[in-house]
Amino acid sequence: RDMVCEGRDQGSFVFTDAACKFFLTADPRVRAERRAAELAAKGQPTTGEAVLADQAERDARDALRELAPMVPAPDAVVVDTTH
Repeated sequence: RDMVCEGRDQGSFVFTDAACKFFLTADPRVRAERRAAELAAKGQPTTGEAVLADQAERDARDALRELAPMVPAPDAVVVDTTH
């Protein structure tokens, strides 16, 4: 079947035989500001600093977990979306 799937372990753990794999990344501060803007648009105001702290904690937890850590698959195309 043809599908598009997203998640922090999809290419490296769930769909290891996928034909196309992309690992999206961006500068942490830029990611935090984007997320803060998304939350504000939903009526949930926050600060970039608060989001940055939460994001850093989640990224570390996901990258260091024993089962299916968040890492780019060896054959993934890494795409930096900072700019």
